[in-house]
Amino acid sequence: MSSQAVFDQVITVIPNEPATRSVKVWPAHRFTCRIATPLVTLLLLSFLAGGTAAATQEAAVSVPDLTGLTVPQAARVAGLAKLMFGTETAQAWTADAKVKANQVSAQEPAAGSKVAPGSVVNVTVLRVYNVALAVADNSLLLFNLSDAPLDLTGVVFQSADGSRQFNAPDWGQTLPAKKCNQLWVSASARTTIADCNPANRAIVVPKTRQFWVGSDFRIERNKDVIATCAAGQSRCEIALPQGDDPERTSYLAFSYRTNHLEVRNDSERWMSLSGAQIAGNNGQRFDLQAPLENTTPGDVPWAGSRLAPGQCLVLSELAVPSLPPFDCTVVAYVQLKARTTFWTRGFSVTGPTGQRTACPAPTPGLQSLCLVPR
Repeated sequence: MSSQAVFDQVITVIPNEPATRSVKVWPAHRFTCRIATPLVTLLLLSFLAGGTAAATQEAAVSVPDLTGLTVPQAARVAGLAKLMFGTETAQAWTADAKVKANQVSAQEPAAGSKVAPGSVVNVTVLRVYNVALAVADNSLLLFNLSDAPLDLTGVVFQSADGSRQFNAPDWGQTLPAKKCNQLWVSASARTTIADCNPANRAIVVPKTRQFWVGSDFRIERNKDVIATCAAGQSRCEIALPQGDDPERTSYLAFSYRTNHLEVRNDSERWMSLSGAQIAGNNGQRFDLQAPLENTTPGDVPWAGSRLAPGQCLVLSELAVPSLPPFDCTVVAYVQLKARTTFWTRGFSVTGPTGQRTACPAPTPGLQSLCLVPR
């Protein structure tokens, strides 16, 4: 065994293979191991077998305290603790709450619990609701609960299976304060709603747009899922971001050289990977939202679709051992097929709003940075 080898994970050693090998395991440690003789191999395997129980116990991690953090900050802290950030349950914020609005108030498992690496941690976050949806079999009403106009730009309602949707701007781009909009399944179903004075239009929608009938449905803004309402729920309140979203970046960041590219998040917000279409000037295309193939796990567990603060996704035709170290928390390495790198001659990114941005080709020996509006 090479004197510099370090074992802080239980790994599989292949007997009778004398060659020196670099092995990539999760988390991102590299081990150089030389099997010198069958005797050494036997002793090593015996040592590892005897220490398995102790190693398993040592592998348990402590759940950090996420209380008082924003959701993106909580996701970063959970990841650094080798935990998978799970679901977010929203509850209404009140003046006597122990945390501020948009901060985590509770978590499961509890802080200090010992769990296996990769375990899921879910959070409860307190929100100030500005939208209420009143749902019935024949109608859906959207109320603006706030004292300011509600911007509906980029807002889409979609059934759980994605087969039925309604674009909120069809009502109009904004909804005045304390007003409401209406959807009906038929003209004959329409009736007067005492507490709903329509601000823009009451629209009769066909079945292909009746997203709420017999189904859970989600509310998206610029391709990001903001909330989900359950089937049969007569009233669903949500916090719809307005203006500069305090929890999501308005851009994507690409940092790249000729042989590798990072999609990296150096902000304190989420960076969503959804809704971006990438086209290289060399004819190659890449979809950040599609299931990523040929992927090696990075430094932290990752559920995909977005990056927490400090995280990055690395793309390259090179194998992981040939890549340099990175100054971000790598969520995954994607090894592209030969001659499929899209950025070598420059590339363009079309965001969910349809805006197209061009990024230049990398300069050999230099790091390029391209910020792309979403």
